[in-house]
Amino acid sequence: MRSTSEILRDVDDGIEKFKLIEALKEQLAEIEARLIQDGLDRPDEHQLLGDKKREGRRFIVHGTDAQIPVIFTADKLIKLRLTDNGELKHAEALAGDLFSRFYAVKQTHLMLPRNGKAFRALAADLLGKDKGPQFVSACLDRDKEGIPKNDIKVEWRRGIGDFGMQRDDALEAFA
Repeated sequence: MRSTSEILRDVDDGIEKFKLIEALKEQLAEIEARLIQDGLDRPDEHQLLGDKKREGRRFIVHGTDAQIPVIFTADKLIKLRLTDNGELKHAEALAGDLFSRFYAVKQTHLMLPRNGKAFRALAADLLGKDKGPQFVSACLDRDKEGIPKNDIKVEWRRGIGDFGMQRDDALEAFA
């Protein structure tokens, strides 16, 4: 078992690294937005994608030692829509009997409460102390061994709270 001082060092080190990563992510997003705009401003410099069967274009941006493609993909196709949505009605009419080769109707169960806490509260309220917990247990998402799945995360943001450094302070600390 690790000592509390080792854990303390990891927490402090983790907070600093998390701040730096978040600051760098923000800067990278700003750079990417500028490069995308550069590509949008220069449609005459777009090239075909390497795969001739794919639609879309690419704009190559040059750095000192690297070339980075900015990819403008083909327009997205509808992958999933509610059947009563109406967006695919025209496509269905065009394809006729062949529409089922492109899209399948699939019945699904959609959890209605907004999250697990609300789901559990509703189960307790509607089904009572006896059936509520049994119902919730029956609804748990389980892995192939039958063990309930869950998320495990280290919540750096909660630990940092309002005391976090600004982006420039984080970058300066690691300069």
